[in-house]
Amino acid sequence: MSHKREWSMFLGILLAIITSIVALIENNIAVFVFAGFWFLLGVMVIKITLPVTNRYRSYKLYILFFAIYYAFMLITNYTYVSNPYRDFFYTIDSLEFYSTMDSILQYKNGADAYDMVLYEARHWRGFGVLIWLTGRIAQIVGGENSIIIQKLQIVFLASMTTVFLYNMSRIYLSQIQSWKIAISFGLLTHLLVFSGVFNRDLHIALIYTMGFYILLSSWRFRNLFILILLCFLAWQFRVQHGIFFFGFVGVFILLRLRNLYDKVASFFLGLLFIVGIAAFVFLNIGKYEKETTGKLEHYQEYHEEQFKEATGLTAIVNRLPAVFQPVANIVLSQTYPYPPHRAVNVNVTGETQYLKFPLSIAQVYWILVWFILLYGLFYKKNRVAIPQPIIYTLILAFLLIISVSIASYEFRRMLGAYPMIYLASAFIYFKMDKKKRNMIVQRLLLLQLGMFVFYIILKGF
Repeated sequence: MSHKREWSMFLGILLAIITSIVALIENNIAVFVFAGFWFLLGVMVIKITLPVTNRYRSYKLYILFFAIYYAFMLITNYTYVSNPYRDFFYTIDSLEFYSTMDSILQYKNGADAYDMVLYEARHWRGFGVLIWLTGRIAQIVGGENSIIIQKLQIVFLASMTTVFLYNMSRIYLSQIQSWKIAISFGLLTHLLVFSGVFNRDLHIALIYTMGFYILLSSWRFRNLFILILLCFLAWQFRVQHGIFFFGFVGVFILLRLRNLYDKVASFFLGLLFIVGIAAFVFLNIGKYEKETTGKLEHYQEYHEEQFKEATGLTAIVNRLPAVFQPVANIVLSQTYPYPPHRAVNVNVTGETQYLKFPLSIAQVYWILVWFILLYGLFYKKNRVAIPQPIIYTLILAFLLIISVSIASYEFRRMLGAYPMIYLASAFIYFKMDKKKRNMIVQRLLLLQLGMFVFYIILKGF
């Protein structure tokens, strides 16, 4: 048996041991059931949907990150969440999601329970049904609902996002380059922290990553139906993202028409699609934001409190005239948190969650990602080397960030765009000569360090 297979088997056995220990600690057999379910679901998805040539490394990547994210989820949960009705890691939304569905699981059964789920979770119906169904199955198998078994779905989603990013990369880059992209994205960006956070953001991120993968893959008519299904799923988890996902269907059709018409026709057709997508999103996204205010009123209070308590760049953006705030929100969201040491703060509770420190790394790293991307787009030599499908999908990613920034600087609502932005930036990076890219990385890191020192000096005065 090769060392590579031994390594994968070791991680698999380690996962089984960790799960058994957690099941004993929690006295809950459902932990073992759902850990096995989500892990095997990922294996099945890889086997059914991904090319044979990429499967081995996809399995390897999936097992690696499932183990890492599983460990991170358990550590953060046992550190910060003793009561999921009161305690949370990173985002307060998890209190509403968990407590609402758990209350229904405790007091309702049968059709009445399902009707109540659909009502209480009417603005996050897909997530609500998934939480309730997970808890109900846990009860049926002789266990009970818990935040641990609910967060196992998040571990699965984060792990699969890295797998689909790897397969997206393999369309244009070598195996080694794609492996580096997936590993660095999984460890150095925001994904690591969100693997321990109980909310809908990674559901959307995986759906969008799968959508980008389809757009970049060879054109197949059946993929149109898969995109429509993904659009429906996105709608169930967050309506605004479901609306926006229609853009994926539009770009999919556009990429087909691009092969049938000349370049000039494709350009104007593409422009028409982009304007149509943007108009559709901007006209509808505000409508659905307003519809959510009733049930999720305390979320708004939470975000208002964030602004009141904000310091640094966030406070500056909050004081800008309304006309400038969308642009400022884009800058803030893509550099958040600034300065990076603020990542560990939880403004509303006044707590410090030190296990949020990967966000500090992600902040520094994500600025580097954006700089390389913008550098490549600025110079024609780099720009013309980017394949047209990447350009179209990158425009979709930009539009998502813009549409979210109209109302908020919350980057977590933009996570669906991140894999595409990262792939485009990595493509440019690997097309540069080694000397130039090393120079860019070194100078940008020194610049960020200088800016941080300058901030600390000003803060001292």
